Amino acid sequence: MSLFIDAIKEIGEIDMLFFVPPETQVSLEAIAQTERTFSEHWQTKINLFLCPKEEQNSLPKWRQQWDGIFNFFKQSDFFISPQQMQALEECLSRKPDAIFVHRLSSMSAVMQVQQSLPPVFLDLDDIEHISFMRQIR
Repeated sequence: MSLFIDAIKEIGEIDMLFFVPPETQVSLEAIAQTERTFSEHWQTKINLFLCPKEEQNSLPKWRQQWDGIFNFFKQSDFFISPQQMQALEECLSRKPDAIFVHRLSSMSAVMQVQQSLPPVFLDLDDIEHISFMRQIR
């Protein structure tokens, strides 16, 4: 990811949206601190946006699994809540020149946007089955 950020920072301002686990601190102070940390790390100004992920707990477990068989977007790794979609649309309202998407799970949100998008670049830094095997260990 650093390789891409180093390239992107040479041509424009960087807004970053992360869908974070629900327990992540998303207060204005926490976001500002993380934004400073990222800006220092990548030596460029970062505009940081965080949106907590929501679990699909409203459906029974069997239904969560069953629905995912027939619909890519209903698989747990690719489920996007209305709150996450709203956060993405708010970032898109800033009219970016391009979108850089890190990993397939983030791409599912971009694929569900109902408006025209600037050019989208997708980074698949790992073969998904290898990433999955690492996660379940």
